[in-house]
Amino acid sequence: MRMNLPTLVSILRKQSLYIALAAVIGAVFWAIGMPINPLTVLLYSLSIGNLIVPVTERLEPIYAHRPFPYNWLLFLLILLVDCAACLSHINSNRLVPGTLTHSRSRT
Repeated sequence: MRMNLPTLVSILRKQSLYIALAAVIGAVFWAIGMPINPLTVLLYSLSIGNLIVPVTERLEPIYAHRPFPYNWLLFLLILLVDCAACLSHINSNRLVPGTLTHSRSRT
């Protein structure tokens, strides 16, 4: 498989967006006092982003040109099915054993 430069730039741009979102999500969890594992947040953000975004982009012709209420209903239905499939895949495989669980700190 040969990739041209615009495709590679697009992929890297999306990955940097997912990493930035992981940093924001980790900061929010940390700010509300939850113990976080930065590797867990990063892995989940990258895997969820890489599984959901290509599917929704691929299925965009289904919902993009519909009138107002139907385009959102179709998009949300696609997103719901995609998220359910994505999360069941991630939770069933456990990407890196031992890193996707949190240990509670005892205070």
